[in-house]
Parts: sequence; C-alpha cells; structure tokens
Amino acid sequence: MKRFAPALLLALACGGSPSPDELAVLKAVLDRAAASKGYLPCAQLLTDRPFVLREEAGSWRIPASAAGGSWIVKSRSSIQAAADSARKPVYFVAIYGMKVAGSSAEVSVIVDRALPAGDRDAVAVCSVLANDEYRKADGRWLFKDRPTSVEF
Repeated sequence: MKRFAPALLLALACGGSPSPDELAVLKAVLDRAAASKGYLPCAQLLTDRPFVLREEAGSWRIPASAAGGSWIVKSRSSIQAAADSARKPVYFVAIYGMKVAGSSAEVSVIVDRALPAGDRDAVAVCSVLANDEYRKADGRWLFKDRPTSVEF
C-alpha cells in the first residue's frame, strides 16, 4: 500500500473551539488517513494531495495548530473554485459528523466531490459515507471498527 503525505484541506465551521478529545479524535482520523490511503472509501479517486473538508461536522473552528504540518486549512468555496478552474470534478474527504462520549467516538467520513459549475457533462463517480468507531486507550484514540458504510 502506498504511503502518502496529503495536504488536508479543512473548511472552518462557525462557532467555538473543539474539546481536547474532539481534537485528538480528529488527529487520529487524519493520521490514519495519511498512513493508509485504503482507509478512505473510494480513495482511488483522490490525488496524492487530496482535499479534505471539515465544515459540516460541528459548530466549532479547527485551529491551525490542530492541522499539523502536513495539512492546510481551506474552505468549501476553495474546493469548488478548484473544480471550476480544472473544469472537472474534484474529489475530497469530508468529516460530516463527530460524537465523542467518554472513551468512545463516532466519526462519519465521506469521499465526496465538487462538480464544475455549469458543466452538465461532468461525471461524478463514487460517494461513500463511512461511520467509524474510535476508542480511547492509554490516552490515545485508536480506530476500532467501521460498522457501516453507505455508497450513493
């Protein structure tokens, strides 16, 4: 399996700050995605430097310090602009939901796409929403299971 160093494009949501556990779960998801491209559903559609969006998942802003050195913070409009400029679909990863309770976390991760504006001939392939479970053990959040994934 090819290892890659993605530039993660995270869109800023409106609101307050994430909790320390929310930040740690986000980091665990991003680390897993960087270490194994196969972790992401439909990852074959992503480039070696995939865009990742984080704006639907909550009401808090992701501080730049949480993104780490390999990740770049960007907005949904930037991803859309890239699709419009390239005149082809741009696939990206989004974290659509996160719920942390005690030592358990549920995270919804999707490979989605931005289609070029006004291009009726653009073809979009594969959108999969995966619902992952993470558990905290010895102070670290670790991937546990993917009980469901839905392709649409």
